[in-house]
Formats: sequence, structure tokens, C-alpha cells
Amino acid sequence: MESLTIEEKIGQLFLISVRNSYSGNRMLFADDYMKNIIEQYKPGGIILFTINFADPVQTRDLIRGTQELSSIPLFIAVDEEGGKVARLGNTDRMSVTKIPQAAVIGRTGNREYARLSSQVISRELKAFGFNMNMAPVADVNTNARNPVIGDRTYSSDPLQAGRMVAEVVRTMADENIISVLKHFPGHGDTSSDSHKGDVTILHDLQRLEKVEFVPFRMGIEAGADAVMTAHIKMPLVTGNDLPATMSPLILQGILRNEMGFKGIIITDAMDMGAVKNYWSADEAAVNAIKAGADIILMPASLSDAVQGIRKALEDGVLTEERINESVRRILRVKVKRGILDQKSIGSDQIMDIIGSTEHARIIDSIIN
Repeated sequence: MESLTIEEKIGQLFLISVRNSYSGNRMLFADDYMKNIIEQYKPGGIILFTINFADPVQTRDLIRGTQELSSIPLFIAVDEEGGKVARLGNTDRMSVTKIPQAAVIGRTGNREYARLSSQVISRELKAFGFNMNMAPVADVNTNARNPVIGDRTYSSDPLQAGRMVAEVVRTMADENIISVLKHFPGHGDTSSDSHKGDVTILHDLQRLEKVEFVPFRMGIEAGADAVMTAHIKMPLVTGNDLPATMSPLILQGILRNEMGFKGIIITDAMDMGAVKNYWSADEAAVNAIKAGADIILMPASLSDAVQGIRKALEDGVLTEERINESVRRILRVKVKRGILDQKSIGSDQIMDIIGSTEHARIIDSIIN
């Protein structure tokens, strides 16, 4: 902490995507454009998407090259839940093991299957050099009309979902992959999509305690490294029209103080309609940090969001100590997962690990 400049501290608060290079072509290797972004903004991490993947060795080398550009080792994240949200698994050119959706595993009622499937994902992610997986989904599937969650959840039963979530969290920790519970305080009972626009849930705190909070509590007790917020409004809880991502009551009052979560709070992507349709990138970033978030994921404009945090510090809207609180949490997780000691470089034997016969056998035993 003492060695970091204020610019480096602000940079740690951002987890960004870089999908294209200067030319507009896909970002497939750590080129001068990537170098300039990292040198200018000093982000705490990068999240990669299918557009960044051409083949396994290229992906490993992209991660290696990106880490080499950063003076502070990066979170290298991906959404690899299994099922329909699998940036690697749903791309045949990546040769990874295909993992069934959470609902398939949840219906078995067998926590060992949750452990085994998560172990396969984690070991293959490590082979590439990833150190953070935006999983598991800790939502409860209580709305058949939900357009965005559905079979990404383990169950409509909160306890069953929680048991599976806790098993996944423990397994990811064993494999030294950072777990991210999502989407707090619970996105399972929605009939609209926060990627596109405004989402409101009219549940009170009593209902949330009985249903939505259960898997999150169990995941936190199992040692989750991070929790991702949802951009959903809960006026019967907060008494206002702010989404959870910007609610001090939800992030600090409930998640931090009442649930005792001490890890990293990550926003859902800030370029989603539920945020960018109503707040500028700088306003959204400042509001989320003020509310208690530690990491801003994919701001609609990185330059505007970074400048917004800087201006908020200059104007006294945010204090350096508030920034320090988040940076300490971020660095603790980087230390805990060995990221600061040894950058994620991936395996030289990557093709022997991903999509292996052993991994295929494990998944076959689950689905058959």
C-alpha cells in the first residue's frame, strides 16, 4: 500500500475488457494498444471474452503477455459457469471440456458433482493462466419467465442452491481460483433483463432472508473471495430507486455488516442498460464506490470513470482512505491466491490438460 501512487490505487478499482485493438481487429495478443491502456490506467484486472480467443495457445500467450505489461499482477477473469455462459466452453476452437449448466448438476442433488465439475473448470482455467472465474451463480430460480438467469442457477430451493454454491466455492479455493458469487442480492425472481434496462423486484427484507440471501450466506461461509452486485432496484428494502450496485444499505448495511462479508465487492458490468441508460460512466463509478463496491467492472467509458473517481477525490466526495479500504481488500485476495507472488502464466502443457480424457470421463459420469 505504501508503495502505490494514487493513480495505481484508482487503477486497482477497475476490471476492464479489451475486445478490439487500434485497428478494430480482435484483441488476440498483448500489442501496443493493450500496453498503452495498462500503462495509462493501471487496471487491477482484465476480463476476457470469446472475441479474445483464437486457440488455446494464443489465449495462454495473450494472458502471459498481458501480465508482463503490468507492474502489479492482474486479475485475469472470465465468465465460465458452464452451460450457456461459458466463454471458452461454447467455442469449439478452444478444445475445453464442455460443462453442463448448473441446473443439470443441481437436479442430481449430489454435491460431489458440483465439486467435480468445478474442479474440471478450475484446472482448465489455470492451464490458460486465468485466476478469477465469475462464478458460481448464487441466485435462486424462482421465476420461470426469467430471461437472463434460469438454468444458470442450481435450484429453485434456496438450501439446495446454497449447498451446491458452497461446494463450488470450496473447490475453487482448493484450486486457487478466485470465486465470485453473483448476482447479489439475488437476480432469480426477475422477468426482465438488466443488460437491457431497468429491473425492479418488489420483495421485502423478510422474503430475501428466506430465499434470495440463503445461497449467498452459504457461499460466504464457505469462503467466497468476491461477490458481484446486481443492478436491480429493491425499493421495499432500500426505500429509494437506486439499484443494489449503488445502495449503501445493501452493500454495506446488509452484505458487509449483517452478513459479515470481508472480501471484494465487484459490480456487475457497468455498461449494462440498467446503469448506462440512467447514469454517466463517471457518476456510476463514483456512486458504486461510495455505496461500498471495491471493483468497477467494465465501465461504459474507462477514461470517464477513472476521471470521475479522481475528481471525486479532489472534491472530497470520496476520501483516499475510502479508496485504500478497497485496495487493501483487492491486494489481500491477490496475496491469498498467490497472484502477487507469481503471475498467472498458464501451462506449457496446456493441450494435455484442457479437454482431457479424464475430464471428459468426469463430466460424462455427471450427465449420464
